[in-house]
Amino acid sequence: MKAGVSLLAAAAASAMLVSPAFASAATASSFGQYSSWSKAQHAAHFTLKHPSTTFGLKRNGKIIVSQCVISGKLKDKVVDAQYGSFTKHAVGLEQDNAGVPCSVAPTSASLGSYKVEGVTAHLHGFCGSETPYSCSSTKIELWLSWKKGGHYYTASSFNESRSRLVHFARTLKKV
Repeated sequence: MKAGVSLLAAAAASAMLVSPAFASAATASSFGQYSSWSKAQHAAHFTLKHPSTTFGLKRNGKIIVSQCVISGKLKDKVVDAQYGSFTKHAVGLEQDNAGVPCSVAPTSASLGSYKVEGVTAHLHGFCGSETPYSCSSTKIELWLSWKKGGHYYTASSFNESRSRLVHFARTLKKV
């Protein structure tokens, strides 16, 4: 009995050591954090776009590739990259191959429409009557979202003008 319990404890300990490594290896090919756009594109299995300008803001962390849970399809991926600091100035880009938003946006005010890549993009902001922030302020979160083909894009910003966010979105380049 004592030998059985020791063997069980040893098996459990080795399983704890092997499981994280095995799990990482199993998901590394399609999910994770990447230091380059080309590596993220390889993991996402669809053509990505990357910013041609970030207005001097450095990338904040790595490029994240994960599953688009909202779509309900296992093959759908979402890729996210952020630049700058959310307490000062920031821009970001989220893109997916699900054709729908893969993140839930907070309640926001509609701030207009713009053309991006020949399609209509909708601008929203965290501002207005249900918030303490004026929609004319630049010190708010903005999201510009559009769908092109089977891909969905959201360019975001904090403490940046609407025109800068639109320029950021219009100048994206293929990886």
